[in-house]
Amino acid sequence: MNKKIVQLSIFAFVFAALNWASSCSSTESSETSKDSTELSNTNASEPVTNQDEAVTYSLPSEQKISYGKENILNDKIYPIGWSNDNKFAYIIEPADEATGFYFIQIAIQDLNNDKVLWSFSYDTEDMIENKDLKATWNEQLELIKTKLNEHKIVQEKNFVLEKLKFEANSNKFEVKVDAKKEVSVDFAPMEVINKFSVKIASSLGQKQIFSQKEDDSRMLDAKVLGLYKSPYENKVAVLVATEHLGYEGPPNVIAIKVVGANLDSGFKK
Repeated sequence: MNKKIVQLSIFAFVFAALNWASSCSSTESSETSKDSTELSNTNASEPVTNQDEAVTYSLPSEQKISYGKENILNDKIYPIGWSNDNKFAYIIEPADEATGFYFIQIAIQDLNNDKVLWSFSYDTEDMIENKDLKATWNEQLELIKTKLNEHKIVQEKNFVLEKLKFEANSNKFEVKVDAKKEVSVDFAPMEVINKFSVKIASSLGQKQIFSQKEDDSRMLDAKVLGLYKSPYENKVAVLVATEHLGYEGPPNVIAIKVVGANLDSGFKK
């Protein structure tokens, strides 16, 4: 009888221990699952950044332009890229009239109002010697990358300089220059341009996108070299060139200016 009681007691103890172990295991599993779920939700709410997708920029290529003239000094332009909110980035190397210095302007421009939002430049006051585009680009690369990223500029590898007659969104456009020449007061009988304007015409109407006036003009010619079309918006970056009499006569100097234009609005019939 005592033996049977002892056996029953042992059985009851073992049964209770097994139930207790099973309960602990179930609770731990539940808490582990809960922790895992909370961790998963936490990670899902945090932005994921992929370092492999970091934006990179390479040295842009020069836009080759034929002016059809000899014995001139001309600016060089290197288009970089676009943002999807009106911005165009480019480099201009101004012509050097025998100073021996290196000149450059790296710019990010708002095509809505032609405001330069950021620029880096070497001008006459900097007196930079023994430099070129590649050296400047490499030296200032971190600054350039920061600013291009800040303005969400995406580099375009293959720019196409469109002609003055072009199409966009099923509409035909034409860029025109209106310039009047007068006999120069200082260089008579040479004729110079005191004022000119650039207009875009289409079936939507016509609008002026740029004008320039000079009181003591040395401007011999004004023209549009072509334009770039934005891949993101119905906007263009127009390259306006002006030819000025050289400081001591020939060679003459051709300067380039970037002018933005919205092809959706502003036209008047």
